[in-house]
This record gives sequence, structure tokens and C-alpha cells, in this order.
Amino acid sequence: MIETAKPALDRGFRIHPCHPRSKEPMWSGWPRRATSDPAEVEKWDVPQDSNYGVVATSDGICILESDDLPALVKLLGWELPPTFTVQATEGHPHFYFEQTAATRSLGNCVRPGIFEFKQNNCYVIGPGCAHPSGRIYQIIRDLPVAVFPDWLVGELNRLRGGSKVGGRKVAEDEVLGEGEGRHYILMSEAGRLWDGEKTQEEMFEQLQAFNEKHCDPPRDAGHLMQMIEYVMEREPNYKTAHVVLNQKFKPRGPAKVDLSKMEKGSDGIWRTKEG
Repeated sequence: MIETAKPALDRGFRIHPCHPRSKEPMWSGWPRRATSDPAEVEKWDVPQDSNYGVVATSDGICILESDDLPALVKLLGWELPPTFTVQATEGHPHFYFEQTAATRSLGNCVRPGIFEFKQNNCYVIGPGCAHPSGRIYQIIRDLPVAVFPDWLVGELNRLRGGSKVGGRKVAEDEVLGEGEGRHYILMSEAGRLWDGEKTQEEMFEQLQAFNEKHCDPPRDAGHLMQMIEYVMEREPNYKTAHVVLNQKFKPRGPAKVDLSKMEKGSDGIWRTKEG
């Protein structure tokens, strides 16, 4: 089993044994007995074809498991950030992330049929193991484990019913803080602004003004550029402004960020140029 678990142990993940071709743990006290020490795993008296669980812990990793990735992406209006990812069944991936104060505050949460967020003392079956169907859990994105983004914390909270944003309009004088759906309203506004004619600079100027007015703190310029790039690759919105947000939008002035000083990295993230 040590060879099967090597991808997880090499990354410092805590694991515990599960029955072969099963998701059931072998130990009743698995949260306490799970380990990241290969020497300890070597001592386990378990069948060589045993599966293993990778444990989410508040001082380690958290895992976002999707039961329907297309549906989750549609609800988010945004692709999941690149990170170490495993799946046995198409459309049912496990996204691994580093914990943050925001994820620890969010805790374990679920939207039945869409996602399960495993923040602490929960586990998923690890890479190399056999699904009950016989399919193998494969690493589909062999990347470093990314830090869980704050915007995704807010979106999971919204999708499980914990956000005050939901599907309603944003009031003229309303300001949203961290974890209150800033990403959702910005993505909605970006989609409303995209009419098939605006330039990237015009999109940024207007979305930046909306960001400064309704978000405290405002999202960074790189985050806005990712949104703009995403919506500009899709069919434009030909409807009037009131259909989406029930209000006209008037930009306050030029954007405060010089787009000529930004660049898109190989990971697809927009950042300010160095130097």
C-alpha cells in the first residue's frame, strides 16, 4: 500500500487506511490516527490493495469535492483555480487547497448533488486507489496545492445558503465585505457590461468603478482582469442594464490601474508586472 499512497505522502498529506475498493475507513479513530509519516504507514497491518483516505485538517489542507462539476461551474460563473486535482469519475473531481483563516471560518459545508467542502476531519479517497466501480483515482492536474481563494469561500457560503447576496439585485448604496458575495456581484456586473463591442480597457474601467463602489475592500485588478477575460470569451449580453441588476450603471471616472503595467502569467493569473 505504501507505493499506492506515495503521491499523497510525498506531498505531506495525512492519510489513513480504507478497505480495498471501498470508501469505508478501517479504523474508527481515523482522524486521530491518520499520519503523513511513510515509516508509520509501512507498519500498518493492512492488505496491500487497501485504499486510503486523505484527511482535511485545519492546520493542513482542505478539499473541495464536486459531485457535478459542470453544474458547480455554472453556479459560480467561474472556473475553479488551478491546483492539485484527482478524480475517478468524469465530472466528479477533488480539488486540494491550502487552508486559510477564511476556510477555517467557513468550516465543512455542502450543497447536495453539487459539492462538498471538506475543511476539517473529513476525507476523500486518494490518488492510486480503486473506486467501488473499479475505476482508479487519477491525478488529472499534477500541480502544487494552491491557497484557497477568498472569493471561492464567499461563493461556497452563498451556494449553501449562507450569503446575504443570493440572486437579488444590488442596492445603489450597498457595500459587500469579504465572504459576502463580492465575486458573485462582480461577475454578474461583468456579464452585464459585455455587449460584444467594448474594449478590454473599457470593460476594466467600468468594472473597476463598480468594484470600488460596492466592495469593501475592493477586489484586486488581477481578479477583475480574469473576470473580464472570462466573459469576453462568451456570448455578449444584449439586454438593458435593468434586466440584470435593476439599475443603470454610471462609471465614476478613469480606472486607477494602468493596464499596460499588468501581464498574464503562465498560470493564467493576471498580476502587476515586476520592475
